[in-house]
Amino acid sequence: MYAAAIAEIQSYLTTWVQHGPAAAAAAYLTLSPDEQLPSAADNTISPLAQSDPEAQAPDPQMPVLIAASVYSYVPWAWTSADQFTLDVILDLHFRGDPGRANWYEGHNGQFFTFSRVPGQTSWRIETATAP
Repeated sequence: MYAAAIAEIQSYLTTWVQHGPAAAAAAYLTLSPDEQLPSAADNTISPLAQSDPEAQAPDPQMPVLIAASVYSYVPWAWTSADQFTLDVILDLHFRGDPGRANWYEGHNGQFFTFSRVPGQTSWRIETATAP
């Protein structure tokens, strides 16, 4: 069960590297409304920014995940094969400043809670820095 869960986390990380954090979160994580990114309609460029090319330039210090893997994990809580939590150390490498997105270069600890309705094969995954 744990090997399948770690493979799911690695798939999440691979999606994050290849397609960005929003795509990875949408594909793998269960997010509360306050954790969700704004929709495209809420993420428009203001008319002032549209007229200023510098305002539209990407920020070179904005972190972009370029490599990621699961370094280690420890079972944290077990209810059943349909409900458990792992304490996972991720090995993350960024271009830009990872601190701007509350990450560190290298090892980062996260708790991943896996849950699913019995009889279903896919998990809902929640992540947090504390259990």
